Amino acid sequence: AIGQGLAILFGIWGAINFNFLWVFIAIFIYFGAGQERQMARLQELLRGLTVSDVMTQDVLKLSPETTVWEAINIIRPTNYSHLILIQDGEFYALISRDDLVRFLSRYGRGRRFSDIEVGEQPSIRADDDLIEAYRRIRVAGSSALAVLEQNSMMGVLTLKNIDEAMRMASLPPQRHPMQP
Repeated sequence: AIGQGLAILFGIWGAINFNFLWVFIAIFIYFGAGQERQMARLQELLRGLTVSDVMTQDVLKLSPETTVWEAINIIRPTNYSHLILIQDGEFYALISRDDLVRFLSRYGRGRRFSDIEVGEQPSIRADDDLIEAYRRIRVAGSSALAVLEQNSMMGVLTLKNIDEAMRMASLPPQRHPMQP
């Protein structure tokens, strides 16, 4: 709040003096302070939670030999947002619905995942701090991370999981109707 207040003052001062550099700096400070406040709120709500507290353990697992079209037909009638490719019992790749659409348009229906360069596959451990996991998802530019222990699939952590955890943590404590 202090940073945003100072930014407003800088912006007013810059506008009065026709110094648009100050106005630009004020805008930059204002939005930066807002993001800082948002991150502080996130840390407050998620403090003490680990990835295992909020991850999804029920995941759709397929072989890398599955074709893009087969995967689309398997995931379409479900509520899954991601599917996991497992090869020889170990994690191979995490694929989102958006990835499936991109792969379909780029490679067609018959291409197997094993023939597609799926790129770097960032992951996290179940006992990692949830705030750090949020940062890693953002840095990866992804909507989810695979949760692995010694390359064995434990589940998936999505931004939706983190959002739900934040909403639950921000709810007021429930009082029993018989309590004063």
